[in-house]
Amino acid sequence: MNNNNELTDQDGAAQEQRQEFRLTGRIWIDVEVEAADRGNESRVLRCGSSDLSANGLRLQSPELLFEGAILPLVIHLGDEALQLMGEVKWCIPEHPSPNAGCIAGFEIHESDQTSILEWKEAIASLLEH
Repeated sequence: MNNNNELTDQDGAAQEQRQEFRLTGRIWIDVEVEAADRGNESRVLRCGSSDLSANGLRLQSPELLFEGAILPLVIHLGDEALQLMGEVKWCIPEHPSPNAGCIAGFEIHESDQTSILEWKEAIASLLEH
């Protein structure tokens, strides 16, 4: 993995609601917040993440995200771009201004048209190292 996508192990036991082992590091995730329609291109936010697991992730978004929204995600792991669907479970504004970004927690949804199997294999492989 290149320096922009390095991941390391972290003990998730210190986090009270976590039920699985998490990885830390910095990767990039594209979040599609508006789908393409009538000739318009989709609107995608480039977000950084430093907290991943097989079933969820936490990311830093430049815009507020709506809790409950189910959004397409593209996760960049090294040379791979994995397409997933994720539900925004929570979003905490970084600043009290209306244009603030947020820290958001996503639950990864299993879906036939995504890279869910590759995602789970990649996380399992990273945990083995």
